[in-house]
Amino acid sequence: MSRSFQYEIGSLAELEGLARATIPLGIGASPPRRSFHRDIHLDTTDESLRTRGVACRVRLASGGTRTLTVRIHASAGHEEVRISSIVRSVEIDEALREDTVAGRRLSSLVDPALLVARTELSVERLTRLADRDWLRRPRIELHYDQVTISRDGLSRTFYRFSGRARRGQLERLDRLACALEAQQNLRPLTVPAAERGELLLKWARRGRTDSRDPGSDSLLRIPNTDETRSTSAEFLNPELSLLKFQLRVLALAEHAETPLQERLRFLAIVSANLDEFFMVRMGGLRAAGREEPDEEPDDRMSRGEQLEKIGALIRDITTRQAACYEECRGELRDIGFHILDWNQLEAADRVELRERCRDEILPSLTPLAMTLSPGHPMPHMPHLALSLAVVFRGHEGDRPRLAELELPSDSPRFMPLPGRPFVVVPLEQVVRGSLDLLYPNARAEGAYLFRVTRAGDLALDESAADDLLEAVAHASGRRSLNPAIRVEVERDMPGFVRELVRHSLSGDADEDGDELQTDDFEEAEGLLDLRSLTELTLPQAGG
Repeated sequence: MSRSFQYEIGSLAELEGLARATIPLGIGASPPRRSFHRDIHLDTTDESLRTRGVACRVRLASGGTRTLTVRIHASAGHEEVRISSIVRSVEIDEALREDTVAGRRLSSLVDPALLVARTELSVERLTRLADRDWLRRPRIELHYDQVTISRDGLSRTFYRFSGRARRGQLERLDRLACALEAQQNLRPLTVPAAERGELLLKWARRGRTDSRDPGSDSLLRIPNTDETRSTSAEFLNPELSLLKFQLRVLALAEHAETPLQERLRFLAIVSANLDEFFMVRMGGLRAAGREEPDEEPDDRMSRGEQLEKIGALIRDITTRQAACYEECRGELRDIGFHILDWNQLEAADRVELRERCRDEILPSLTPLAMTLSPGHPMPHMPHLALSLAVVFRGHEGDRPRLAELELPSDSPRFMPLPGRPFVVVPLEQVVRGSLDLLYPNARAEGAYLFRVTRAGDLALDESAADDLLEAVAHASGRRSLNPAIRVEVERDMPGFVRELVRHSLSGDADEDGDELQTDDFEEAEGLLDLRSLTELTLPQAGG
């Protein structure tokens, strides 16, 4: 059990909401208290401390207190060691030479004269003290941080919610973390704040703002909301009408009297129709949104209002789809057909599936590094294919590395258990449970499923083509290189992984096109890509 947890928050508004929210499990908490501090992270020029799993930080608090902290990450057979000491000197090199407990431990690991400032984090924090004991001492400390990292004239901001146990049993903190994840749909932050900030700076471009930053620099801002317009415009807008039709198809899947096989088929149809909607409609709509219309449209909606309504309808459809799938999954169990998660399998079943994955699936997988290292191209994210973003480390203390794994399209989406054709496991979960076979010399920390939808436009150059059919065939062959228009991800995909996927796709945008933003990432609740439900063959009634 851990003494702390941390989550990445997608926006300032979400962070503000958390800071005001009631703590789950009936835990009382103090009102938020504001503070500011600056963290300077130190290492040698060749990052020898990081390589050995050591972090060194000097914190400058707004009240003038300066603290030196040395942290040695947990390793096999050893718990994490964290040593902090108050220092008096204003100069960092002098503070490192002071005779303190943290300074002595640091000197035993590295010559302090070799340390240089690697990153600087400015943190605006709200703190709540929670779960007081009978002596009124808080057992848990909660932090709501707006973190800005700066280096070489660049700065980026991200948002973090964290908690740590000050005293008492750690089970209490674990239960609180589970309750928060379930209640607030939080995504764990799997890397330290300094590493998260460094990744942001890697992806940053001068003069550009962070796509996650709503433009405010202070906490506890009250966001404005727009009033919804009359629904009469939806009848005059072809895109909104088309999405309303998808809701009617979805209603057939939701109807309890519809045969179960048909309910699954309707779910798959809606999923395929949404793919087509994004491919055919959304690219043109966003391009039109950058232009001023020559005349007022019949629906009297601006392009921004239209896109906002479309986004709300799509969220409604996908939310209802996920709920309907879970309901159908329960009905499948009632007739003896089970779609199991990896953690629901017996040990013997996992061994058999891992052996089958090793023999049939892994030979088809080609890990492609997702890195911003100079001279290394980003992998091309295929259109409508299921891929895993794998986070792994070469050894303890090594920086996290990412790779993209495209799942083979010629493999069935659901793998049956040997001898049990009506008990299946999604392919991505089998691959995720077998990653140690693919990376025998590394430690996989997570694998997150995602799927990219690209615009379906055909770029025809009729003047340069001798034959129109040949031009169409050539343009169709290049459709897989069109800009990405949507990315579906699993809900627990960490923010830094989403940012790297977004950066990988940003190079696909044309000169006049908008790059993907975090709003273009669609979180999937449950199974991603419901088109695969048509693969299921249900047991015959009475069989």
